[in-house]
Amino acid sequence: MSDFAAFRAKMEREGMSEAVIRAFGASYAKLVRKESGEIREAELVDLEPLPRVEEGGEFERDLLEKTVVIKLNGGLGTSMGLETTKALLEVREGKTFLDITVQQILHLRREMGVPVRLLLLNSFGTSAETLAHLERYAEDNLSRREEVEIFQNKVPKVDCATLQPVEWPGDPELEWCPAGHGDLYPSLLGTGWLDRLLEEGVRYAFVSNGDNLGAELDANLLS
Repeated sequence: MSDFAAFRAKMEREGMSEAVIRAFGASYAKLVRKESGEIREAELVDLEPLPRVEEGGEFERDLLEKTVVIKLNGGLGTSMGLETTKALLEVREGKTFLDITVQQILHLRREMGVPVRLLLLNSFGTSAETLAHLERYAEDNLSRREEVEIFQNKVPKVDCATLQPVEWPGDPELEWCPAGHGDLYPSLLGTGWLDRLLEEGVRYAFVSNGDNLGAELDANLLS
């Protein structure tokens, strides 16, 4: 088998979409070529002047109707010594990151009179906990998996010595890891969410980390 053939076969057995297999294959090829991913300062070019918010046009309600807010919610906070969904940490007066995010969306809906969409990119480590927590927002149509979740892919772990798939017969789940935030695009494509959003008229996406409460959809910026 070729270098990547073992990974492809393993991912196909797990039912992974072609989108995520190709994305992982591109990353694996860079690993084999020993690419560092570094961008040297000499390769950077000046950014052209950007338009200023103050120079934007008047707010257009239909732009919000064409927009989805996507929160990246696949992290377990392991780098912080945690083993739970990071967005479910209590951060203020009994509220979690996720609670405040939902309240921001509900406030936007009330203020603008538009049912702004919210999607969460959940991983196999955060999905169950997150959906259970969202049950408290069932009346706001923010609890059903099919309405709020993009399920993040998992990818095979790579053995550093052989560059082949890690094998752990005693617990096969340990052979896999979440694909990371960059998996948003293969996940949108592979889960069918991209087609669904386009069919519903969505043309814009606001994306930020689930624990970034300062990142909020600004209707003026959208205009």
